[in-house]
Amino acid sequence: MAAEAGDDGLRRLPPGPGPGPDRISALPDELIQAILAWLPSTAAAARTSAVSRRWRHVWTGVPALSFHVEQKPLREYSSTDAALDAALDAYSDSAALSRLTIDVDGPSPAPRIAPWLRFASLRLAGELRLTLKGGAPKQPVMMGPLVHHPIAMGPFVHQPVLLAIGDLMQQLELPACERATRIDLAGINFALRLPPAGAFAALRILRISVTDLVRGDVGHLVSTQCPRLRDLELCGVTLEAANLSISSASLERLVLRRVSIKNEGRIDVAAPSMYYLALDNCGGRSVAVTIATAMLAELIWNHAYDPRLHKLEGADRQIYRLVATYGSNAALFRRFDAVDELCLRLSMLSDQLAVNEPRIEWHKCFFVNLFVLG
Repeated sequence: MAAEAGDDGLRRLPPGPGPGPDRISALPDELIQAILAWLPSTAAAARTSAVSRRWRHVWTGVPALSFHVEQKPLREYSSTDAALDAALDAYSDSAALSRLTIDVDGPSPAPRIAPWLRFASLRLAGELRLTLKGGAPKQPVMMGPLVHHPIAMGPFVHQPVLLAIGDLMQQLELPACERATRIDLAGINFALRLPPAGAFAALRILRISVTDLVRGDVGHLVSTQCPRLRDLELCGVTLEAANLSISSASLERLVLRRVSIKNEGRIDVAAPSMYYLALDNCGGRSVAVTIATAMLAELIWNHAYDPRLHKLEGADRQIYRLVATYGSNAALFRRFDAVDELCLRLSMLSDQLAVNEPRIEWHKCFFVNLFVLG
């Protein structure tokens, strides 16, 4: 059909064909669900149920669930906690869940969150990520009697009554997740209770960060309940247990940063396959540390090293990468005969920086990085 000329002299194309068949709806449910899993949130996936009757329940079988929970008014891809409950209730019994991500923006009590973790323990065969940005209202800090503290700036300081504070905290229990392969918990503004029994048989990665208080024995969990754990990371957490004792044949990577442990406590790790260790400001100088591994290749030690309290047993005298704070780790430098890459953190805060600094035999190092902290 020839094109027609309009009043303005422009050529007009003939009308195109009408709408074609709905080819997307003809796809198998599994393929549609794989596509829906890439949407920004499960709330967006659930809205596709309005497309047609064919789509009404397709979203309930997506392999990955992702929720951003906040108070009203909601943003485009957000959900209320009640909507999250409804989505988990509607999730298909036959679906295989490989990832569950929940970000909570705003205060939410522990009893409101506990059912979501129970759902993960029953249904999840993959990765769990829970981030609480609001948590619960902070409990008032209870202070104990005035006691003498020789290291404090003044002659007297208040000694916190940690057990009393822990008793006042809301408690969130982590149930055993037998098929979970990765668990990330962040911003837990409660007392996080670890399960004393039950298996995390498939767990490879466990990361807990910015958590007010961890109740239960982390070492027992890793040593006896996580037979396949390769990566453990604790950052910004307070341990209720006096000691951290880990014995694991599978552990390869251990990161302990700003882990509060009692001054008279100990950190003991026996992990023959561990090649990466980061120890950064964990407890006071009096916390004894013993690390037993024959595979150590990378060591990050931002902790005053005292060979009377801190021991690296079985480690070779040559290491691939060493990161340490220059000024308090002379004995640590002497522990190794050769270092392929040395990263030094220099603190310039003290006027006595140049006094009694350790001498480093630079010929032992192949590559050196310097970080100056002003």
